[in-house]
Amino acid sequence: MDIKFEQHGSSENNGTIIELLVKKGEIVKKGQLLLVIELDKTNLEIESPIEGNIKEIYFSVNDSVNVGQTLLIVE
Repeated sequence: MDIKFEQHGSSENNGTIIELLVKKGEIVKKGQLLLVIELDKTNLEIESPIEGNIKEIYFSVNDSVNVGQTLLIVE
């Protein structure tokens, strides 16, 4: 399952990853916190919607991300 950076607020089109809490190959539980994205006015916590294995991580801490981009894959 692709975990994407979804739109949160009308003016929030990009952010910066400030915490990456998982590693490739790690098993995660549904609801587990995966990463945190800093937005202009708040921080957005991204949780896993499913239980599974972290198959791929596309960004690192301090990387800039845009709405719609796939952040990581959980299988």
